[in-house]
Formats: sequence, C-alpha cells, structure tokens
Amino acid sequence: MIYNISPSAVTLTSGNDIYFFYDDDILYVENCDKDVIDAVNKIKQGCTMDELTKLLGKKESLELLKSLKDINLLRINYKNDFSESIVEKQVYFWESIFQSPNDIQKLIQTKRVCILGMGAVGSIIFQHLIGAGIKSFIIIDNDKVELNNLNRQFIYNANHLKQLKVKCAQEYATDIDKTIEVKKYPRFINSVEDLSFLNKYKIDFFVCAADLPPNKIQHIVNKFCIKNNIPFSFAALGINYGTWGPLIIPQKTICYDCFCNEQEKHMTEMELKVLKAANEVIKASFGPTNTTISALLSKDIIMFLSGNNDIKTINSRKKFNFKTMEITTSFSVASGKCSCY
Repeated sequence: MIYNISPSAVTLTSGNDIYFFYDDDILYVENCDKDVIDAVNKIKQGCTMDELTKLLGKKESLELLKSLKDINLLRINYKNDFSESIVEKQVYFWESIFQSPNDIQKLIQTKRVCILGMGAVGSIIFQHLIGAGIKSFIIIDNDKVELNNLNRQFIYNANHLKQLKVKCAQEYATDIDKTIEVKKYPRFINSVEDLSFLNKYKIDFFVCAADLPPNKIQHIVNKFCIKNNIPFSFAALGINYGTWGPLIIPQKTICYDCFCNEQEKHMTEMELKVLKAANEVIKASFGPTNTTISALLSKDIIMFLSGNNDIKTINSRKKFNFKTMEITTSFSVASGKCSCY
C-alpha cells in the first residue's frame, strides 16, 4: 500500500514548521523534528509503510499517518480508472470522501434517475447528473421548447423551438455521451395512475421538478414513490428565495404528506389560507437563481446515489435567500419514519 498526501494540497516547510494549504484552509504543524519533515516529504512523493518506518519507527509513523488522516490529507495511492473521461475530475473529488473513489464512480454509473419536468429545474439537474456519470434516465414532460425558456433552460437552443423538450433533452444527453440511455415520455401527470407506466423500471431516484398541477403534483409523486420504494426530492423557486428538499427515503424517513402535515401545524391561520390559495405558478423567472437551487438539489442527489448519507435535506427543506445569500432551514422534522409505510 502506498500512502500520499492529497494532490489538492500544497505542502510547504519553513524552518521546523510544516504548512498545508488545502480547500481554502491553512493547516500547520510547528516545531517538527527533521525526521518528521523528511517523512512528510516522503509521503508527498508516495511511500510505503516500510519506507516510513525506516525514517520514524513504527509508532511515530502510525501517529503521523493518523494525524494526516484526521485533517483529511492522507490518501491511499490508486490509479484513476476514469482518466480521459467526462468524470475524471470527479473521481479526484471522491477521494476526499471515500477510500475507493473508483468504486464510488462505478456505483453511480449503475443508477437510473427519473426526472418529472424538464423545465428550469429539471433541465439543470439533468445536466449535472449527466456530468456526474449517470448513464440511465427516464424523463417526463409534455411541454415544447418556447423562446422564453432559453434564459434558464440551457440544454435547449433556438433550433429546438416548438419541439418536445424530452426529445431535445435526449439529443443533448447522447451528444455528450452516446452510451447514455434516455427513456422519454411526453406526458402530463395528473394522478398516481398516470405514473403507472413506470412500474416496469427499477428507479433509484425520482426528481419532482414539475410545478403543475399546483399543490398536487408533489403529493402524487409522494404516493407513487412510497408505493414503489423510490427515494425522491423536490425544488421550488420564488423571486427572492428558492427551496430544495425534503429528500424522502421510503421506510427510513417521514413521507412528504406527513412532512407537510407537520409543517402546517406550525403555520398561522393566515399562512394556511395563503398556502391553500396558491394555485398559480409565478410568471417571473431568473436564470442564475434557477441554476443555484437546481445545482444544490443536484449535489444532494449525487451524494445520495454515491452512498453518502450526510445530506442536510433528509427530512428537511432548505431555503436560499437570494438577497442576503443565506441558507436557512425552512422546515424540518425529527428523524424516523411515519406510519404511512
């Protein structure tokens, strides 16, 4: 086994001090013995435990390796199996989280994601998931590309006007990677039964990026995904803020209907009236804010599919204030599942 210091870190020595510049942080160790400095430089080049032991001894070598691991700088040397591919750089990102980054990337590429709604949110998420290496998609949308879509839906262009979004999205994906499989369905979903055509597929994640019918589509998706044991999540955009989540995992978290019921218990009578009356989709749309929320949800989806469950929107809806640039928790519930399963 060959140990390395993360290639993303810059390592400098000054006198008896060692400095690590990593992820916008400066970490340092003061008053090091020369042997420790030599050992760090050896690890930076790549070395075995035996080579390190010759410099420091067994106990000191283990302590040094532990210290580097504790500050997330220790790496086990590996060959990037995805060199010269779309996901080459992402594999180097995985090494900061997982011991076997190649295995994580291979896992992600076995997943199938269903996206309902290929508009401002769904199209951006589609882009990010393609970039992450997802190879199998189901996309659902009955709309055609309109000129006013092009300020925020960047997989489409003027040549796509009046064409079905799902057709254009499929072409976008295969233009990037011909091995990507995209099953396209130009349909409007108005009931759980309308999603029954998906029963023949194994779906690893469901993205609800549709906004019609208002205040209904999310509950339709909830019922379908709960029935079929599919993790799912949402995003929504306003003018001054956007939200993403909750990420619902059937049998492990509360369902979306119960999440909403819990939220309503904390609302005033007037807030509830406004919520029930909100049956129209806002007309305003701004590309950068759409992209921001879609990217944040995309990150949660990719992390979930990688097996990393440290996701802040599990059982929680996050809110991004575009004026203050602050992220807050819009609403959350305690961990644990509900009785709907």
